[in-house]
Amino acid sequence: MSTVGFNFTIDFPVLGEWENVDQVRLSLQSCIASLFQNVDLRHVLAMVAGELLENAVKYAHRADDHTMFRLKIWGALGDVAFVQVSNPIDEEGARVVTDAIADIRSASSVADSYFERMREIAKRPSRLSRLGLLRIAYEGGCELSAVVDGDILTITAAIPGAL
Repeated sequence: MSTVGFNFTIDFPVLGEWENVDQVRLSLQSCIASLFQNVDLRHVLAMVAGELLENAVKYAHRADDHTMFRLKIWGALGDVAFVQVSNPIDEEGARVVTDAIADIRSASSVADSYFERMREIAKRPSRLSRLGLLRIAYEGGCELSAVVDGDILTITAAIPGAL
């Protein structure tokens, strides 16, 4: 029996705290192990989800102690997969993130941008590396897009041909 055409969706809210990022990564790896034999794909999906959640934690607008994000992963076995994170955002955070994605999308070489950023980090370490979105694009081979709707930022990473 062919797996082409079997759709899947993982969709749940996540409390937007740092400690939840690693928990989601680990849970996701266990969950997707039941879907995919390809270990590299499991790692890519978990890495992308983790990086997007970290990005959300960094840039989320927090109105109270219970800031919720939405994590969604979906696709069709044998086709493309998507990882998406939505979070509340303010105007400044939205600008930083959407500008970063625009820079990645317009770069002549994502690899060159990634390694240049690594060199910058090596020269001037900072607690905000701003490497996560580049990592998703380079290591994950993902195409990134972002939409701001009111006060919600949604970033989607498409992993073409991943499944």
